[in-house]
Amino acid sequence: MIGSLARNYTEALFFAALNLQSPAETFAEIERLEDFINSQSELKSVISLPIFALVQKIAIISCLKKELKLSGIVFNFLTLLVKNSRVPLLSSIIKEYREKLNDYDKIKLVKFTSAKSLNEKDKNHLADFLGKKLNKKIEPRFEVEPFIIGGITIRYDNYELDCSIKGSVNKIVKIIKNGNL
Repeated sequence: MIGSLARNYTEALFFAALNLQSPAETFAEIERLEDFINSQSELKSVISLPIFALVQKIAIISCLKKELKLSGIVFNFLTLLVKNSRVPLLSSIIKEYREKLNDYDKIKLVKFTSAKSLNEKDKNHLADFLGKKLNKKIEPRFEVEPFIIGGITIRYDNYELDCSIKGSVNKIVKIIKNGNL
């Protein structure tokens, strides 16, 4: 339920941002807003909890608009979240918005894991190769995990390509256990 609610709010915000030709700016602004709200626990409580009057909440977010120099679209969005008691969804909305923005900009977040640190040439080669295959700009994140022994794993979205030695050994063990030689 929360996922679909967050998705609906995200769709509305993203569509409004596209109409204003400012999807990236809107994203930066809602991230900044979330950081500010999370850093102020009392503020977060007041605008999130139903025990406070809506009039008080609106007055507070009006002050936030001035203090943080919020655009009309972000202020209206925050007002909508406050009026509908949906402020706790903000983190989920931001996550969904990031995904929509990346799709819109044809950016794919990819995690590359190797047993040892890769040099810049190899990192660039992997990102360029995968970017061409997916027809997207790759935003890579490289991690070192010695337990994979050798090779590499590539993860994005719900996809995983395991070309590690550990992954190959695990596949062999599974085949042997299942008796599928």
